[in-house]
Amino acid sequence: MRKPLLATIAIVAFMSNFTLGAEALTAPRINTQDETSIVTQVRDGCGWNRHYSPRLRHCVWNWRG
Repeated sequence: MRKPLLATIAIVAFMSNFTLGAEALTAPRINTQDETSIVTQVRDGCGWNRHYSPRLRHCVWNWRG
């Protein structure tokens, strides 16, 4: 039992030296993807529930009080 297990481990270790890099293919674009954007525009580029404060010169949370 020990001999086949060690032989298997040795073969796997030897074969792992010959692996090739993954060559991923890009998926084809659907025509409707060109017309509509999945990007959601947000105010001043600050993100959801935030806005740019000219006084503080950075993005702040929208507080309602």
